[in-house]
Amino acid sequence: MSNRERDWRGYWSEVEPLASSDLEDALKQVGKTRMGVPVGPEQLDLILEAIADALALETTDHVVDLGCGNGIVSERIASQVESVLGVDVSPQLVNDAQSFRATESLQFVLGDFTDKRLLSEWPGARETGVTWKWYAYEVIQHLSPLELKTFLTTVAAKVRSEKTGPPKSLQLFLGSIPDRTRIHDFYDTPERWNFYKRNLAAGKEQIGTWWTPEELHSLAAEVGFGCQILPQKTALYTSHYRFHALLSIRGNEQPEQDD
Repeated sequence: MSNRERDWRGYWSEVEPLASSDLEDALKQVGKTRMGVPVGPEQLDLILEAIADALALETTDHVVDLGCGNGIVSERIASQVESVLGVDVSPQLVNDAQSFRATESLQFVLGDFTDKRLLSEWPGARETGVTWKWYAYEVIQHLSPLELKTFLTTVAAKVRSEKTGPPKSLQLFLGSIPDRTRIHDFYDTPERWNFYKRNLAAGKEQIGTWWTPEELHSLAAEVGFGCQILPQKTALYTSHYRFHALLSIRGNEQPEQDD
Protein backbone atom coordinates (compact mmCIF):
# COMPACT_ATOMS: atom_id res chain seq x y z
CA MET A 1 0.00 0.00 0.00
CA SER A 2 1.35 3.44 -0.91
CA ASN A 3 0.70 6.84 0.62
CA ARG A 4 -1.97 7.36 -2.06
CA GLU A 5 -3.89 4.33 -0.82
CA ARG A 6 -4.23 4.97 2.90
CA ASP A 7 -7.76 4.79 4.26
CA TRP A 8 -8.03 8.42 5.36
CA ARG A 9 -11.79 8.22 5.82
CA GLY A 10 -11.29 5.42 8.31
CA TYR A 11 -8.45 7.30 9.99
CA TRP A 12 -10.52 10.43 10.61
CA SER A 13 -13.51 8.39 11.73
CA GLU A 14 -11.48 6.96 14.62
CA VAL A 15 -10.32 10.19 16.29
CA GLU A 16 -10.85 10.61 20.01
CA PRO A 17 -13.74 12.90 21.02
CA LEU A 18 -13.14 16.33 22.48
CA ALA A 19 -14.02 16.86 26.13
CA SER A 20 -14.40 20.63 25.81
CA SER A 21 -14.02 23.57 23.42
CA ASP A 22 -10.38 24.04 24.46
CA LEU A 23 -8.50 25.39 21.44
CA GLU A 24 -5.29 23.45 21.97
CA ASP A 25 -7.16 20.14 22.18
CA ALA A 26 -9.14 21.02 19.06
CA LEU A 27 -5.97 21.88 17.14
CA LYS A 28 -4.29 18.65 18.16
CA GLN A 29 -7.34 16.59 17.22
CA VAL A 30 -7.14 17.70 13.58
CA GLY A 31 -3.34 17.64 13.29
CA LYS A 32 -2.64 21.37 13.33
CA THR A 33 0.59 20.88 15.20
CA ARG A 34 4.28 21.58 14.85
CA MET A 35 6.52 18.77 16.13
CA GLY A 36 3.50 17.43 18.00
CA VAL A 37 2.67 20.75 19.70
CA PRO A 38 -0.55 22.56 18.73
CA VAL A 39 0.05 25.77 16.79
CA GLY A 40 -1.04 29.06 18.33
CA PRO A 41 -3.99 31.34 17.52
CA GLU A 42 -1.74 33.50 15.35
CA GLN A 43 -1.40 30.58 12.94
CA LEU A 44 -5.17 30.22 12.74
CA ASP A 45 -5.32 33.93 11.93
CA LEU A 46 -2.93 33.36 9.02
CA ILE A 47 -5.09 30.48 7.77
CA LEU A 48 -8.19 32.67 8.01
CA GLU A 49 -6.40 35.46 6.15
CA ALA A 50 -5.32 33.11 3.35
CA ILE A 51 -8.88 31.84 2.80
CA ALA A 52 -10.53 35.25 3.10
CA ASP A 53 -8.06 36.95 0.75
CA ALA A 54 -8.13 34.24 -1.92
CA LEU A 55 -11.94 34.10 -2.01
CA ALA A 56 -12.38 37.87 -1.50
CA LEU A 57 -14.92 37.08 1.21
CA GLU A 58 -17.68 39.59 1.90
CA THR A 59 -20.14 39.81 4.77
CA THR A 60 -23.00 38.70 2.50
CA ASP A 61 -21.28 35.49 1.33
CA HIS A 62 -22.49 31.97 2.03
CA VAL A 63 -19.49 29.64 2.23
CA VAL A 64 -18.97 25.87 2.20
CA ASP A 65 -16.08 24.37 4.17
CA LEU A 66 -15.18 21.04 2.55
CA GLY A 67 -13.59 18.71 5.09
CA CYS A 68 -14.36 21.06 7.97
CA GLY A 69 -13.09 18.76 10.73
CA ASN A 70 -14.08 19.99 14.20
CA GLY A 71 -14.92 23.45 12.92
CA ILE A 72 -12.07 25.53 14.32
CA VAL A 73 -11.44 27.18 10.93
CA SER A 74 -15.13 27.30 9.98
CA GLU A 75 -15.86 29.20 13.19
CA ARG A 76 -13.42 31.95 12.25
CA ILE A 77 -14.66 32.18 8.68
CA ALA A 78 -18.24 32.44 9.96
CA SER A 79 -17.33 35.61 11.82
CA GLN A 80 -16.71 37.34 8.46
CA VAL A 81 -19.60 36.10 6.27
CA GLU A 82 -23.35 35.54 6.29
CA SER A 83 -23.15 31.79 6.87
CA VAL A 84 -20.90 28.75 6.67
CA LEU A 85 -21.83 25.12 6.05
CA GLY A 86 -19.18 22.64 7.16
CA VAL A 87 -19.10 19.17 5.59
CA ASP A 88 -16.99 16.31 6.89
CA VAL A 89 -16.87 12.53 6.57
CA SER A 90 -15.93 11.89 10.22
CA PRO A 91 -18.89 11.33 12.57
CA GLN A 92 -16.79 12.25 15.61
CA LEU A 93 -15.40 15.45 14.14
CA VAL A 94 -18.85 16.58 13.00
CA ASN A 95 -20.27 15.75 16.42
CA ASP A 96 -17.57 17.83 18.11
CA ALA A 97 -18.14 20.68 15.66
CA GLN A 98 -21.87 20.63 16.36
CA SER A 99 -21.30 20.42 20.11
CA PHE A 100 -18.76 23.23 20.47
CA ARG A 101 -18.85 25.47 17.36
CA ALA A 102 -22.31 25.44 15.76
CA THR A 103 -24.44 28.59 15.72
CA GLU A 104 -27.41 29.79 13.70
CA SER A 105 -25.06 30.93 10.94
CA LEU A 106 -22.58 28.05 11.27
CA GLN A 107 -23.94 24.57 10.60
CA PHE A 108 -22.24 21.20 10.14
CA VAL A 109 -23.36 18.10 8.25
CA LEU A 110 -21.96 14.59 8.05
CA GLY A 111 -21.12 13.54 4.53
CA ASP A 112 -18.43 12.76 1.99
CA PHE A 113 -18.12 15.91 -0.09
CA THR A 114 -17.07 13.81 -3.09
CA ASP A 115 -20.64 12.41 -3.11
CA LYS A 116 -22.37 14.34 -5.90
CA ARG A 117 -25.75 13.92 -4.21
CA LEU A 118 -24.71 16.44 -1.57
CA LEU A 119 -24.25 19.26 -4.06
CA SER A 120 -27.97 19.95 -4.37
CA GLU A 121 -28.20 20.56 -0.62
CA TRP A 122 -25.52 23.25 -0.32
CA PRO A 123 -26.09 27.01 -0.11
CA GLY A 124 -26.99 28.51 -3.47
CA ALA A 125 -27.50 25.13 -5.13
CA ARG A 126 -30.97 26.09 -6.37
CA GLU A 127 -30.19 29.72 -7.22
CA THR A 128 -29.03 31.07 -10.54
CA GLY A 129 -26.46 33.80 -11.04
CA VAL A 130 -24.71 33.14 -7.73
CA THR A 131 -21.02 32.74 -7.01
CA TRP A 132 -20.28 29.71 -4.88
CA LYS A 133 -17.34 30.22 -2.54
CA TRP A 134 -15.94 26.99 -1.22
CA TYR A 135 -12.69 26.03 0.41
CA ALA A 136 -10.91 22.86 1.48
CA TYR A 137 -7.99 23.50 3.82
CA GLU A 138 -5.45 20.69 4.31
CA VAL A 139 -7.98 18.29 2.82
CA ILE A 140 -7.17 17.27 -0.76
CA GLN A 141 -4.06 15.47 0.45
CA HIS A 142 -6.54 12.88 1.73
CA LEU A 143 -7.94 12.28 -1.76
CA SER A 144 -6.33 10.25 -4.51
CA PRO A 145 -5.75 12.07 -7.81
CA LEU A 146 -8.65 10.11 -9.31
CA GLU A 147 -10.97 11.12 -6.45
CA LEU A 148 -10.07 14.77 -6.85
CA LYS A 149 -10.56 14.63 -10.62
CA THR A 150 -13.94 12.93 -10.20
CA PHE A 151 -15.05 15.54 -7.67
CA LEU A 152 -13.96 18.47 -9.83
CA THR A 153 -15.61 16.92 -12.88
CA THR A 154 -18.88 16.55 -10.98
CA VAL A 155 -18.69 20.12 -9.68
CA ALA A 156 -17.90 21.50 -13.15
CA ALA A 157 -20.93 19.73 -14.59
CA LYS A 158 -23.11 21.14 -11.82
CA VAL A 159 -21.89 24.69 -12.37
CA ARG A 160 -22.50 24.40 -16.12
CA SER A 161 -25.97 22.88 -15.69
CA GLU A 162 -27.86 26.19 -15.70
CA LYS A 163 -30.00 26.44 -18.84
CA THR A 164 -31.66 29.81 -18.23
CA GLY A 165 -30.81 33.01 -16.41
CA PRO A 166 -27.39 34.23 -15.29
CA PRO A 167 -24.91 31.36 -14.88
CA LYS A 168 -23.44 30.21 -11.62
CA SER A 169 -19.75 30.58 -11.01
CA LEU A 170 -17.51 28.87 -8.49
CA GLN A 171 -14.40 29.84 -6.59
CA LEU A 172 -12.74 26.92 -4.81
CA PHE A 173 -9.75 27.59 -2.56
CA LEU A 174 -7.58 24.53 -2.02
CA GLY A 175 -5.45 25.44 0.95
CA SER A 176 -2.14 24.04 2.14
CA ILE A 177 -1.36 21.39 -0.48
CA PRO A 178 1.76 19.26 0.13
CA ASP A 179 4.34 20.08 -2.56
CA ARG A 180 6.18 16.98 -3.79
CA THR A 181 9.03 19.10 -5.13
CA ARG A 182 9.73 20.12 -1.52
CA ILE A 183 9.10 16.81 0.23
CA HIS A 184 12.69 16.80 1.53
CA ASP A 185 12.04 20.13 3.21
CA PHE A 186 9.51 18.34 5.43
CA TYR A 187 11.36 15.06 5.88
CA ASP A 188 14.56 17.02 6.37
CA THR A 189 16.86 14.61 8.18
CA PRO A 190 17.96 11.04 7.38
CA GLU A 191 15.93 9.85 10.36
CA ARG A 192 12.79 11.62 9.22
CA TRP A 193 13.26 10.39 5.62
CA ASN A 194 13.60 6.80 6.83
CA PHE A 195 10.48 7.32 8.96
CA TYR A 196 8.65 8.45 5.82
CA LYS A 197 9.78 5.41 3.83
CA ARG A 198 8.75 3.00 6.60
CA ASN A 199 5.32 4.56 6.87
CA LEU A 200 4.96 4.61 3.10
CA ALA A 201 5.71 0.90 2.86
CA ALA A 202 3.18 0.18 5.62
CA GLY A 203 0.45 2.31 4.04
CA LYS A 204 0.57 4.80 6.90
CA GLU A 205 2.27 7.82 5.38
CA GLN A 206 1.40 10.73 7.63
CA ILE A 207 0.61 13.38 5.01
CA GLY A 208 -1.21 11.69 2.13
CA THR A 209 -1.05 12.67 -1.54
CA TRP A 210 1.77 15.02 -2.49
CA TRP A 211 1.26 17.20 -5.57
CA THR A 212 3.41 19.39 -7.74
CA PRO A 213 1.88 22.75 -8.70
CA GLU A 214 2.12 21.69 -12.35
CA GLU A 215 0.16 18.49 -11.73
CA LEU A 216 -2.63 20.31 -9.96
CA HIS A 217 -2.79 23.03 -12.61
CA SER A 218 -2.95 20.39 -15.35
CA LEU A 219 -5.71 18.40 -13.64
CA ALA A 220 -7.80 21.53 -13.06
CA ALA A 221 -7.44 22.62 -16.69
CA GLU A 222 -8.39 19.15 -17.92
CA VAL A 223 -11.85 19.44 -16.37
CA GLY A 224 -12.35 23.10 -17.24
CA PHE A 225 -11.15 25.05 -14.20
CA GLY A 226 -8.85 28.01 -14.13
CA CYS A 227 -6.13 27.47 -11.54
CA GLN A 228 -3.95 30.05 -9.83
CA ILE A 229 -1.08 28.69 -7.74
CA LEU A 230 -0.49 30.79 -4.63
CA PRO A 231 2.51 30.68 -2.28
CA GLN A 232 1.96 30.58 1.45
CA LYS A 233 3.09 33.48 3.58
CA THR A 234 6.43 32.66 5.11
CA ALA A 235 5.05 33.19 8.62
CA LEU A 236 2.69 30.25 8.14
CA TYR A 237 4.11 27.17 9.81
CA THR A 238 3.65 25.01 6.70
CA SER A 239 5.12 27.45 4.17
CA HIS A 240 8.35 25.48 3.68
CA TYR A 241 6.59 22.53 2.06
CA ARG A 242 3.04 23.51 1.03
CA PHE A 243 1.27 25.83 -1.42
CA HIS A 244 -2.27 27.11 -2.03
CA ALA A 245 -4.39 27.05 -5.20
CA LEU A 246 -7.48 28.98 -6.26
CA LEU A 247 -9.71 27.23 -8.78
CA SER A 248 -12.48 29.01 -10.63
CA ILE A 249 -15.11 28.25 -13.26
CA ARG A 250 -18.14 29.97 -14.78
CA GLY A 251 -21.33 28.27 -15.84
CA ASN A 252 -21.12 29.40 -19.46
CA GLU A 253 -17.56 28.15 -19.96
CA GLN A 254 -16.80 24.82 -21.57
CA PRO A 255 -13.53 22.86 -21.41
CA GLU A 256 -11.32 23.33 -24.43
CA GLN A 257 -11.27 20.40 -26.85
CA ASP A 258 -8.08 19.12 -28.41
CA ASP A 259 -7.90 19.36 -32.21
